[in-house]
This record gives sequence, C-alpha cells and structure tokens, in this order.
Amino acid sequence: MHPDEIQNVFPFHEIYTKGLWPSLNSKDRSFEPLSLGKEPSPGANITVLQPTPEEKDYLFSNLCRFKPMRLQCDFRCDQKALESITQASSLTGLEFGVASTFCDISSIARLSSLEELYFSTANKISDISCLSQMDHLKNLAFQGAYKSVADFASVELPRNIQTLVFSGGDTSKVAVSNLEFIGQCKKLRYLALVQLKVRGRGLSSLIELQSLEYLYLDFYRLRDWSLSDYRLLYEGLPNLKSDFVRLAATDTEFQKLHKIK
Repeated sequence: MHPDEIQNVFPFHEIYTKGLWPSLNSKDRSFEPLSLGKEPSPGANITVLQPTPEEKDYLFSNLCRFKPMRLQCDFRCDQKALESITQASSLTGLEFGVASTFCDISSIARLSSLEELYFSTANKISDISCLSQMDHLKNLAFQGAYKSVADFASVELPRNIQTLVFSGGDTSKVAVSNLEFIGQCKKLRYLALVQLKVRGRGLSSLIELQSLEYLYLDFYRLRDWSLSDYRLLYEGLPNLKSDFVRLAATDTEFQKLHKIK
C-alpha cells in the first residue's frame, strides 16, 4: 500500500502500530482513557493504574463510578476479571491484550454504552454470537489467530458497526467460508481484511456495503482476489476512496505488478 493510501486508512494504521483506537489520540476527551498493567507510549494522555490482585477486585467493582471511559486490559484477564469488568456500565471502549484467557464473552453484551471493542489474540473464545445483540457497537476488531471460532461467517454482526477489522496472526490466518456476514453491515465505513483466508465467493458480498469509504487488504497479496472482484467494487461502491481498488480494476501495469487476473 502506498504511503498516501496508508494515511487514508488512519484508523487501521493506529490499531496496528499502537494497539489503540484512533479516537484515543484525538481531541475528544469526553471519556477517561485508562490503562491497566502497562505503561503507555510517551506522551499518551492515559491514566495508568498498576493495581495489586486485591486492588483489582475493588477497582472493577467501582469502575461504573467513573465518567464514560475506555479500558485497555493489558494484564492477564481471566473469566472472573471479565465478569467484573462488564459490571462497569460507563465503558465506551474495551480492549483486551494478548494475555487474556477468558472463553465466554457473553457478559460483554450487558455493556449498553460500549461503542468500541478490540480483541488481540484471544484464542480461547469459541462463541461470539452475543455481539449480534450490541446494536450500539460501532468499532470492532479481531487481531490474531482465532482457532476456536469455527467460522466467523456464521455470526451475525452488530448492524450499526462502522469500523471492522479482521487481522490474522503473523504465521496463521483467520479463515472464513465467505464474506456474506460482512455484507449485512450496511453502515460500514472502514473495513480491514488482513491475513484473512476466504474459501469462496471472493469480494462480491462487499457490494452490499454502499457506505464503505476505506478498504484495506494485504497489499502484497492483492493477487488473492480476482480482477472481476476489483471491477465490481470500483464500479459498484460510489463512496470508496481506497485508490488501490481503482488501480486494480483499471490499470494494466498495476495488474501485472500484482499478478491480478
């Protein structure tokens, strides 16, 4: 992806380089950023708490006293800790790090103010069907290899989702049978499909995303998708601003370079 294209996909650039949602670095301070267990990047405007195990239980049970905030869980978050966290009704953003060990995320559905949810390599999760109940969720990301989830394609995603990220691990891919489950997200504006193995039907299901503005694919694996896929998106998505789609659909030199057929 060209440098100017990366700038256009700013939300994903932030997720991959900093592990934070972009609004965490914005001027919007209507929430209280909070990090547990790890020092943030220099200059980051984040409240850092490093509680003892005893203090964690007290902290979790009193989170709802805070003004609207997001929680970045970099500690070893087990099932008990997750149940405590989801008692905090004020949470607007929730990010789980690679040390998370919980299996059941159904309690997250009770967070009626949650707008942003980010999982990083939570391999033990086997059922994400509870997400379909969260119509208030706007940003959703899965990063890492989700070996326990049989097929994301069988899941109904939140209907008001605006940003969606699927990113496989360094040595493994997230695998789905098709992309029809993404096509149901009519309000989607940003979509990243990285290290994602699609078994059939290509990108054709994305034509349903008439609000889509930015699409991010593996730039070095553009050949995984057909020329007809790129032409379909270029001609059928009027709001799409990702320039590589235009090049893949119309530029013969670009097609040769990336072996798009």
